[in-house]
Amino acid sequence: MKLTAGKVPAIVIAILAVVFACAVDASKPGAFNNNNSHKQAVFEVSSRIDPCRNALLKTNALCNVSLPLTERASRFVAQLSLEEKVAQMGNNAPSIDRIGLSAYPWWNEALHGVCAHFCIQDNGKEYCATPFPTALAQAASFNMDLVWDIGIAISNEARAVHRFSDGDFGLNVWSPNINIYRDPRWGRGQETPGEDPFLTSMYGVHYVQSLQENVDGYPKLYATLKHYAVYNVEKNRNSFNAVVSTVDLHQTFLPAFKASIEKGKAGSVMCAYNAVNGIPACANNYLMRDLLREKWGFDGFVVSDCDAINDISSNHHYNKTVAEAAATALLAGNDLDCGGSYSKLKDAVIQKLIPESLVDESLTRLVKARLELGIFDPFESQKLNQLPLHTIDSPEHRALARDGARQSLVLLKNSYSSHGGLPLNKIPKSVAVIGPHAATTEGLLGIYLPSRFAPVTTLAQGFRNTFIGADFSTHTGCNNVGCEDGSSLNDAVELAARADLTIVCLGLDKSIEDEGRDRSHIDFPGYQLELLKRATKVSKNPVILVVIAGGSLDLSWAKISDKVGAVLYGFYPGEETANAIADVVLGKHSPAGRLPITFYKSDYINQVDLSAPVMREGPGRTYRFYQDEPLYPFGYGLSYADFSYIVSSSLPKQLTVGKKHWKGESAVAAPRIKFEVIVKNDGKSGFTSDHSVLAFVTMDISQCPLKQLFGFHSLRNVKPGQHKKVEFEWEPVMAFCVNKDGERVTVPGKYTLWIGDKKVHEVEVVFVGGSGNDLELIGQGHGKKADFAAEKLKVQN
Repeated sequence: MKLTAGKVPAIVIAILAVVFACAVDASKPGAFNNNNSHKQAVFEVSSRIDPCRNALLKTNALCNVSLPLTERASRFVAQLSLEEKVAQMGNNAPSIDRIGLSAYPWWNEALHGVCAHFCIQDNGKEYCATPFPTALAQAASFNMDLVWDIGIAISNEARAVHRFSDGDFGLNVWSPNINIYRDPRWGRGQETPGEDPFLTSMYGVHYVQSLQENVDGYPKLYATLKHYAVYNVEKNRNSFNAVVSTVDLHQTFLPAFKASIEKGKAGSVMCAYNAVNGIPACANNYLMRDLLREKWGFDGFVVSDCDAINDISSNHHYNKTVAEAAATALLAGNDLDCGGSYSKLKDAVIQKLIPESLVDESLTRLVKARLELGIFDPFESQKLNQLPLHTIDSPEHRALARDGARQSLVLLKNSYSSHGGLPLNKIPKSVAVIGPHAATTEGLLGIYLPSRFAPVTTLAQGFRNTFIGADFSTHTGCNNVGCEDGSSLNDAVELAARADLTIVCLGLDKSIEDEGRDRSHIDFPGYQLELLKRATKVSKNPVILVVIAGGSLDLSWAKISDKVGAVLYGFYPGEETANAIADVVLGKHSPAGRLPITFYKSDYINQVDLSAPVMREGPGRTYRFYQDEPLYPFGYGLSYADFSYIVSSSLPKQLTVGKKHWKGESAVAAPRIKFEVIVKNDGKSGFTSDHSVLAFVTMDISQCPLKQLFGFHSLRNVKPGQHKKVEFEWEPVMAFCVNKDGERVTVPGKYTLWIGDKKVHEVEVVFVGGSGNDLELIGQGHGKKADFAAEKLKVQN
């Protein structure tokens, strides 16, 4: 039964409930000693980063490398008092002086860079973490090699920051965010790889594996998958109840978590603020035990989002007291509390709500995670502890940031240079760069960035450095990115009237979209669109529109206006944004990014409820279910080069499936289609270009999406006239069809395979050897039905 007791006690919460951004976190009482803007590099190895150096601790079982890890952890836990145990289960694990254990910061972030609140100084030089392109920007490249390389760079920097900050940055990072970006108004969509569960799964697996790269038996970091599950709205998130169908849950919201656990082997998972079908996510036995541990085989630890345990009682009112909420979360499988609520676990044990053995079980998992990271093994023998200080924002990492930014840029419209578009075939005599994003630095980086970072070039300065010899002028035209004050528009418009080339820099920033802040519309904010329209009226030639944002905007006017020669879109491409955009504008790099989300017209938001996680609501959500014509579809993106596709294989017109293809131990592999695609750069433009090849399947079958991405390849530097071969493989379960219990199944019917927007094959799937009910057997295994209504947690009486 659900826990019941008396009145909620007055407690001091260790951290604030709302986390707005990495840079803000440092000011919170729960942040770990990161309040300084810079730190002097610590070269001497202390017991903070080498705990077993302490004379008291080094004789402890925790430091005995001859013992199995689980035994080291369990023997250590057995030495602690109950009060000491529960103190270790908060995000700032305190020191235990009597045994020589140093403190440890569990709360660290690395969504698209090491989110430290300081730079490290040595001999007058500052080493600040590299802000790479956001997850959404990386996803726009459709290049998992890029995702991998960025993850490797970030994990290297994290190890160096950990070493030279004397442990102020820990080795557990609460990244990546693999929630589905289902509504363009969501304030945190930029943190995610977009709206597609297949792309998000691929991103999650690659990013997790790169952060956790194993070096001589030790993972560099432990990644944390967040926010589990169905989290994608900021308003009232601490009390929000996501009412989701079993079909939508397993067809859209869970696949990336499943893949990132089963294939990525993520070290930890963060449960979300919201409830799922009436049960808080951090107290949800179906999500946390039935799926996560029993079905998917997860053996890492679970951490709550910050103060989500307190929300169980104070906002969801699922329990009456914080002690009961803490007990409920622990019973469901939540091991670590970001917050102060687990301080009440001692009361929960005394009240016999839970046995102390359950505390031991969770704490043993936490200690084992630190052991696996090598924290209690000999320091000097580990290669990961030898990374030099200059790893941080190294020239190689800056080059990667620039390459990643270039790969992420999406060209949405282009009239080509002969008609006022891109690339420019010569440097104009005069250039005006206007708009609120002309002068931003932090606004190019996105959220969850370091509070201190290396110098970032503005878009205006990037163009000034590029257009050498041109008469250059710039004006923001607005008081800030929100552009609420239009009194300076004329100043910017006057510059546009005098210039041979006008580049208008518009978009969003974290004052408009952020954690805790959803958008109310998808139009340009404030006077931005008016600035664009007025600039086009007076400009001598079509203007170039550059948009920096973490989500879609209604570009309808710019799309149809013949006074807008090109539209280049960047999803917060990071510290090298300005240089990357300048490279594209001048033709030093051909853009090849593709949209990882759907772009809608502004009235779309009136047809769907932001808070409803219902994929088939109204006209449908995301490209998989949307039935109307989008402004720009998922996967759209132009290039300076033209590419053609030829499918080189002879493909079957029918696939026959039956009981023998049930995914059991003795299953026969389901029939599948393998085919080769020849991709050719036609060479007419003379440009060498990257190119992403996307494979989709479409169908009109109940409980299937209308369209589904099932594969992609990213080709680098394809020369004019050159062709490359890529291979794809498709089987019916890759259509993401599910039965009523949420199991992925093969469904008979007609399927059409596409490469980009080119239809390449139609195939009919035929089921033989059984009735329609047997379809449930042709899936990816069976599990418990998501019966949330019947789910109750039991406590010790």
